[in-house]
Amino acid sequence: MVDGTFTNVSEKAGIAKIRGNYGLGVLTGDFDNDGWPDIYVANDTNASLLFHNRHDGTFEEIGVPAGCAYDADGKEVSGMGVAAADFDGDGWLDIFKTNFSDEAASLYRNTGDGMFEEAGLRAGIGRNQKWLGWGCGFVDYDNDGWPDLFLVNGHVYPEVDRANLGLSFRQPKVLYRNLEARDLKTFLLKLARR
Repeated sequence: MVDGTFTNVSEKAGIAKIRGNYGLGVLTGDFDNDGWPDIYVANDTNASLLFHNRHDGTFEEIGVPAGCAYDADGKEVSGMGVAAADFDGDGWLDIFKTNFSDEAASLYRNTGDGMFEEAGLRAGIGRNQKWLGWGCGFVDYDNDGWPDLFLVNGHVYPEVDRANLGLSFRQPKVLYRNLEARDLKTFLLKLARR
């Protein structure tokens, strides 16, 4: 019925059955190219979730077996912001996720067979782990046809400036330029002006 209202179908769809998570970033996209939107949730302090659309109004959570729930070392991290784009031009949506300070940002490359591989370090994105990432997005800032990556950082604790941890409350905005490498797209770290 089209009457301008919404009905909460989270339980019926199977999404609300997953308990004990602290979702901070949510992303929808067709990650398996089947024409149906899937849902990715970046969780704070526990594994991220990927809800595969079953085409019948329900979803199945497949983050762990799909390879996009943990960091490259198989650890839970504190996911914050999320964005998706086909950064390597292979026709499959990839996932980028910002994380807490002392955790590398995650770049999950979609392998096209229902799996993701953590490619952040290989792509040059995981080099700096001192930033606490929040909002992020893919944008072709140089109009070369390849998605570049912009992210905004900043710590949650102003007291970190006095703690001598090598961290700061104010942190730079970052722009990663897609270098279009043939085997795996790599990014060049460029700092944006404040």
